[in-house]
Amino acid sequence: MPTGGGFAFRAFRVDPLAKRLLRGDIPIPLKRLQFNLLLALVSRPGELVTKDELMKAGWGDQIVGENSLTQAMSRLRRTPGATDLDACIETVTRVGYRFIEPLSNTVATSREPGPDELEAKLAAHGAFLDGSAALLTLTEAGIDEARGVFTDLVRRDGQKAIYHVGLANALAFKFEATRTRLAPDVEALKDALTHSQIACRLDPQNPTALSTLAFVLERVGDRPGALRALLQAVSLKSANWRHWLLFALASWGQSRLDAADSLLEQMPGYPIGYWIRASVWVARNGPVRALSELVPGCAGLTDAPDRYGVGLNWLMGLIDLSRGDIDAALAAFKRELDRESRGHLYARECCANVYYAMAVCYMRRGDFDATLAAIDQALARVPHHPQARAALAILEVLREGNTPAGRERLRAMAQADAPMTLEGPLAMERVLARAGLLVAAGDAAAAARLVAAALAAAPPGNAGWTIPIDPSLDVQSAPDVWAVALGRLLDRAQ
Repeated sequence: MPTGGGFAFRAFRVDPLAKRLLRGDIPIPLKRLQFNLLLALVSRPGELVTKDELMKAGWGDQIVGENSLTQAMSRLRRTPGATDLDACIETVTRVGYRFIEPLSNTVATSREPGPDELEAKLAAHGAFLDGSAALLTLTEAGIDEARGVFTDLVRRDGQKAIYHVGLANALAFKFEATRTRLAPDVEALKDALTHSQIACRLDPQNPTALSTLAFVLERVGDRPGALRALLQAVSLKSANWRHWLLFALASWGQSRLDAADSLLEQMPGYPIGYWIRASVWVARNGPVRALSELVPGCAGLTDAPDRYGVGLNWLMGLIDLSRGDIDAALAAFKRELDRESRGHLYARECCANVYYAMAVCYMRRGDFDATLAAIDQALARVPHHPQARAALAILEVLREGNTPAGRERLRAMAQADAPMTLEGPLAMERVLARAGLLVAAGDAAAAARLVAAALAAAPPGNAGWTIPIDPSLDVQSAPDVWAVALGRLLDRAQ
């Protein structure tokens, strides 16, 4: 049987040897010119193919104008029976085109491939597909696999920007998976910055490379640099949903909402797009609007269980808890915990936050044994979880009868904590933990002042975005006390 050499995407197969495009087993008529243009694009997925390269592929040594290429590409995109090719091809204004649809695998062609060079290219292409598929699982095991694959591809051919983009993403996600641990993988983040910068040097017009760079720059604390990269990426008007996902994760406020809109246009019903939008509305103290985003997002988890989504039910539970509906909150939290075994890279961190919130639920009901059990589960996932540790101190005071001496002890703990800094992982969470101690001590005004000062000192971004629905702060019970802090949070989320 013949092996190797073709490309598959969506319902299509491209056979470069027989020079055929097929939808399933049905041939799609293409003129030789259009097929050559399609082959030039699909054989370099994710890469910018310049106008000169495409004119060479389509017309050989014949001299033609750019208008001929524009018309030929337009006809290719409107091919009868294959009009969805249009969504697979991105126009890079004044420069060329890029094939942005993921290739699913290498498929059989009509005869044995020829030169060794083709075999080597197909082997690299297959490895690229394997690495991309592993990365898209967003699990720690998949990220480690992708890191190994892209490291090898960069070693074999360091001039391909897409290999550096893949490696940068794998390294950045590795850091994300470890960021709340006692020893986060900061070296992976440093390497991610290096490879994202290399990718942008190799292909300055690649919006996914630019949005990857922005994502990494935001993580290392260079928000101005991240914003510059995001603006450059947006100017290219990419149709690639991965670009918009990274853009949304690296931005905040209205820019995040706009990027999430573009993501959902490309990937309708994609759960994380709704979570991203809801996070901004939470910071704007708009729980009803946030809930309107979370409902379809959670429905997407049910309709497409293979689509990884983390945090939607957690966020829904926090909104329920802020309204005083403990039963609904616990039900939402338990739905979130049911997804932990899927191994998403943020699952450990998210479920630690879930158990902390559940501890507050049980504490309000006076079920101290259940409270302690939930705190233990939170600390088992993130041993230095600031708010869970604060909840443990509050629980001890409640068990002693919530005496004035106990409340004074909580106040002293909040004031004796290390000087407030907003650097490093869990920085704002440490501030909120101190504020939670003050609220439990009966001094919500001091807690609100502390949080307002932290927001004033924090660099631009999403710091403190959960404050309106934080379980320990109970902002909704004293909106006047929290007005300044909520106003600053709202300003930051515009």
